[in-house]
Amino acid sequence: MTRLMEMSVMEAIVSLLAAGMASVWLMGIRSYTRRGLGVTSQTVVTSMLFSGLAVSVFAFDWSPYHLLWLFPAAFVLGFLSLVFPFSLLNLPASLYAWLVCIGVREEKARSAGAGR
Repeated sequence: MTRLMEMSVMEAIVSLLAAGMASVWLMGIRSYTRRGLGVTSQTVVTSMLFSGLAVSVFAFDWSPYHLLWLFPAAFVLGFLSLVFPFSLLNLPASLYAWLVCIGVREEKARSAGAGR
């Protein structure tokens, strides 16, 4: 049996909520960039952590219940990304923002600062 068939209903709900939350934050970055509005580095770091955690839970076959504490921790780390050593998260986050904004017109992305 596959992992999805073995999940309980609560595990499936937690997994779907986590995937939905990561997708909404990802699409929020694209939406703001497409309109030429700025996106804060904290938002990009938090979105990157959400997406990375959602993928990691499935890739490493961890229990989806870990997302119940990992997502709030990612939210806190996103806000702490202004101070060292957490500011080092801005380096992979800039690559993440660049990947997320592929397909958005370049002049809009530059005015929003997504390519930094």
